[in-house]
Amino acid sequence: MQLDFCRYTPADAQSVRRYISGQPYRSCDFTVAGLLLWADYYGYEFAVRDDTLFVRGRAEDGRTAYLLPVGAMTPVQGAEVLRAYCRGRGEAPLLTFVPQEAAEAIASRLPCRLEQQAGWSDYLYLREKLATLPGNALHRKSNRVSKFMREFPDYSFERLGNANLADARALIASLQTAESLSDERLAYEAKLIETALTCFSELGFSGGLLRVGGQPVALTVGDSMGDTLYVHIEKASRAFEGAYETVNLLFASSFGADVVYVNREEDMGLANLRLTKMSYKPWKLAQKYTAIVK
Repeated sequence: MQLDFCRYTPADAQSVRRYISGQPYRSCDFTVAGLLLWADYYGYEFAVRDDTLFVRGRAEDGRTAYLLPVGAMTPVQGAEVLRAYCRGRGEAPLLTFVPQEAAEAIASRLPCRLEQQAGWSDYLYLREKLATLPGNALHRKSNRVSKFMREFPDYSFERLGNANLADARALIASLQTAESLSDERLAYEAKLIETALTCFSELGFSGGLLRVGGQPVALTVGDSMGDTLYVHIEKASRAFEGAYETVNLLFASSFGADVVYVNREEDMGLANLRLTKMSYKPWKLAQKYTAIVK
């Protein structure tokens, strides 16, 4: 079984999007950002066979790992191709970040061991709720947005594009000076954000910039696919209380009219990030698994 893997760059975004646009999992791992912006971190390489995209990279522990093949093949068919390919290389086929539905389908047809990946579930929300923050459950969030708008009546929210990308970069630079980049993932995130802004149009992203008195104070970068809006980057100055909640609401209300769900990605096992994501009352935590196919 032959799979010819090679590296992709942001210039390959449209090719990648063709294979992932039909995936039903609403998983952030099967987005242009998840595949191309994290390619260096996970060592992703790509191959195409029978109109299906195969991705090879590294698991968090350094082992060679594969993503679920997406495209024309079913999860079981893709897993069978990987099993044959890995046997030819003397490997045990390890699939990582496998959406629960696909993991269960593979386990029902092929001998394999599944293990849930704690900290890597995607947080899915109903777009309308993030855009309006209704009811008692989201009352505190709504109050913080109202307070921000009262205290900073000269705020504005604009679409991200060529005319204001320099301001977005300046905001990110100012925030990074206040953050510790000693954590490997945070250090890589800085590189990821720069790539996202440099290749913003090439990657087909959408984004918003929140200003106060003309000064940029918060930024969001995302992508829509199918019925889901994905939030890949969200940064705000904590000097402006409520900026995070406000840019979240304005992005969901301004860019999500044609979608039902918002994917705000994983918490990566970070307790503070988990608390923040849970405080928005997710509609669903989309679980992911590793699968070792025997």
